[in-house]
This record gives sequence, C-alpha cells and structure tokens, in this order.
Amino acid sequence: MWMSESIGCLAAKLSNYVQLTERDHAHLDILERETQTYQRHQEIVSAGEDLKYLYIVKEGWAYSYVDTRDGRRQIVKLHMPGDLIGFESLPSASVACSVRAASTLVLCPFVPTALNIIFSKAQRLAAILFAMSCRDQEMMVSRLRAIGRMDARERLIQMLLDTINQMRLTEPEISQPLVIPLSQTEIGDYVGLTNVHVSKTLIRLEREGLIARSDGYRVEIVNESAMERIVDYENNHRALDTSWFPEY
Repeated sequence: MWMSESIGCLAAKLSNYVQLTERDHAHLDILERETQTYQRHQEIVSAGEDLKYLYIVKEGWAYSYVDTRDGRRQIVKLHMPGDLIGFESLPSASVACSVRAASTLVLCPFVPTALNIIFSKAQRLAAILFAMSCRDQEMMVSRLRAIGRMDARERLIQMLLDTINQMRLTEPEISQPLVIPLSQTEIGDYVGLTNVHVSKTLIRLEREGLIARSDGYRVEIVNESAMERIVDYENNHRALDTSWFPEY
C-alpha cells in the first residue's frame, strides 16, 4: 500500500485537500489508535442499534446498506481506506445503515465524543471533516442520478470511475487491475441492477475494449478517457473548495 506507516489512512485522504499540521496529525492519530479486524461478510453494525462507535477504514472494503420491506437490499455506500463510517448517524445517535465487511477488513473504532477536541481545538480540521461529510451527500446525489437516469452500461461505468478515483485518494499511483471485492449481486445492489444484468453489462464493456477482467474480482480500466466521455464524468473526489475554512 502506498501510505506510509507513519501516516494514518484518514490523514492521507485529508492531505489531498489541505496541508495538515503536526497538531492535526496528532489529533487524527488518536482516532486511529485502536484497530479491529473483520472477515468478509461479517456484520459490523446493524441499523437501529445505539451508535457506540464511529470507524475509520484502515484496510479493506466495507459497505453500508438498508433492507427493504420486501427483503431486497440496497447498498448505499462503499467504504475504502481513509473513509469515515457512521458520520450520518451522529444526529440521531442510532445507526442509520447496517455495515458489512466486503473483504477482510481492518477498522479503527472511536467513540463519538473523541471528536470533541477536534471541534473545539482544531477548527480547520473540523471544517474539512464537515466538508467531507457534505461531499458524501454530493456523491449520493450523483449516484441517485445514475440509478434514476442512466442505463446499465452507464451505471457500471460511473461506478468504476468513482471507484478508481476514490482509491487514488490514499494510493495515487494505484496499479491495475483493480481488486474490487464485490460479487455481481453486491454490485447489482449498489447500482440497482440484477446480478444477471451486471454480468451481461460487464461482458459488453469488455467487448467494447473499455475494461478487461482477469478473474471475478480483478478489473482493469483500459480506456478511462472514453468511459469519462460516455457518462460526462466529473471527478468530485479531488475538487474541494477550502476558501471558507478558518485559518490557523
């Protein structure tokens, strides 16, 4: 992995947007002090539980999901190294979405009150955490647009582009093929398609020379620029307006 062992996952991600001070790193290190390991498909938390911990993803993938009344599942967010899990649950103090490990997963749990010192003593760091939470909402709107207005081919292209750009935040020189530890059923639950439709669409993308697959979980993006043109892609992972942040 690209990240130095001396730099935490969250710090590596936030460093894309602001220059972190030694004090900022010290505050973030406290949040990543403890680790817990989970196996693939292991449930981390369930919707409706009391919110006891927030989590930083250190290694591996997880996803947040909701179950519908008819027994179907909608995956609402993918979590990769550097991501915060649980911020959306802070206002209600109960878990909004269930979270499950998509691969072998290492999380750094911390109690919500650990944020007190950041919001009271490190206002610029608090601002970027707030901005990243807002960014998650922006990405959710983009996903809703994809599910509501894009066809199957466009939805999978959008997902693959979002995935590689999110991974680049903590691993800028990421090598391909990408390891995407999701089954076709899980991909379908994320983009709103059946697993059969996902399979057929991935085969189509291969035939078009846009991607290549070496096995079920390894995907190489062969023609990224063409994929971006197809969906009129805008990389919202990198751009972040910090002009309103408080100064040190």
